[in-house]
This record gives sequence, C-alpha cells and structure tokens, in this order.
Amino acid sequence: YLERINYGNKVEVNENCLSGLVDAHQKAIIFENLDIYFEKRPVSLEIDDLFDKLVTRRRGGFCFELNGLFVALLRSIGFDAWSCFCRVTMFEGEYFMPINHRGCIVKLDNQLYYCDVGSGGPMPGGALPIGDMGEHTIKGETYFTIDCGDGWREMWRKSKVLKADEATSEWISKRILRFSLNHTDPIDFV
Repeated sequence: YLERINYGNKVEVNENCLSGLVDAHQKAIIFENLDIYFEKRPVSLEIDDLFDKLVTRRRGGFCFELNGLFVALLRSIGFDAWSCFCRVTMFEGEYFMPINHRGCIVKLDNQLYYCDVGSGGPMPGGALPIGDMGEHTIKGETYFTIDCGDGWREMWRKSKVLKADEATSEWISKRILRFSLNHTDPIDFV
C-alpha cells in the first residue's frame, strides 16, 4: 500500500506521518466510480477486495472505498482511526443532504483530526485538527471546523477571491461538509 501511494518517509504514529499519508494517497489514487455507473457492478467494501482493486490492480475508487481502505492502513500502522459519516454541503442555504460520504477521524495525543482521501479538491491535503483552535493552513488552503452541538462538526474552507474589478480581493468562507465524530462500523457503509 505504501509503495502504491509512493510514501517513502518513515512510518510513525505522529501528525507529520498522518498528514504525509493523506497527501501521498490523494496524489496517487484517484476518485472514480466507474464500477457503479458504467459497469453496473456491485461494489465490495471488504478490505481484501479494496486492497485488490486499489493497490494490486491500481484502480481508483469512491469515498466509501478510498477512506475505508485508508482507515485500515492507519490502524495497521498503529493509529487510533475510525470511519465517520459525512454530509457534503458545498452549497448555500441550510439544507443538508443525507449521509453521502465516508470520512476518517484519528485520535492522536488527545487531539482529534479529520482526514479524507476520498473526495479530492475541496478536502485538506493533510490531517485537519478538530476543535476550537481556529484556522489551519494545509498545503496553502485555510480550513476551520465548527461544533454543531449535536455530535457533528462542520468543515469550512476560506478562499481568496478576486472582485469584479480584478484589482482587489476578499476572503470568503464556504462550508464543505458536516461530519460525525462517532465511530461508525464498516457495515453501515454497505
């Protein structure tokens, strides 16, 4: 798995390794859902099947597959990691979609981190600390989380946007997703 994602650094249970693994995975294994849409094949979320598809056959996958195998990798290294339910919310308004994404929570030195290798683009390129510690810049992107008070958190990303005159810019924040901090069993994603 580490060869597949081109991770050549020392494997340790620490924040640098965790962020490095997220970054390496995002760069090496693409998001794709060809089996579901074009091939009409059932998808297995069993770890052996995911390893065969993503590592041995060098395919991509969708969030339930990618983050599922990533959690298995983290656990095999010794991280305290689990899958979590997510709702992608990249739009305006208060409407929230049903649970439609699988993320990853890691507890390390009494700090929780959100990790995501199954969505690309808007997700942090490393481990995002969860808590009321303000903003975190990861790979040039700024993120923060907000406690929703019901066991869920929201992840927001700040972006600098040029105004219409293209001479000035402003910072805007966009909600990316809501995620649960609760442990979620693999069967719940089937």
